[in-house]
Amino acid sequence: MANGKASSRTRDGRSGQPESGDRHSGVDQAFDRWLTQGLHVLFDPVVDEALPEDLLRLIEADRRAAARKG
Repeated sequence: MANGKASSRTRDGRSGQPESGDRHSGVDQAFDRWLTQGLHVLFDPVVDEALPEDLLRLIEADRRAAARKG
């Protein structure tokens, strides 16, 4: 830090940024995998539910109105 600028390197001398071509560290990849699996466990049953008929009618009515407008 002779020039007064803060260094972007960690204590062990490595840069705080991933190396070129290495998008995520192993820890990041493990976390991403854990998060993705957890979200699927929580939300897949909701996604698999059928849409209520009233909602389907609203969507179809909106599509027809949009088609008439151009």
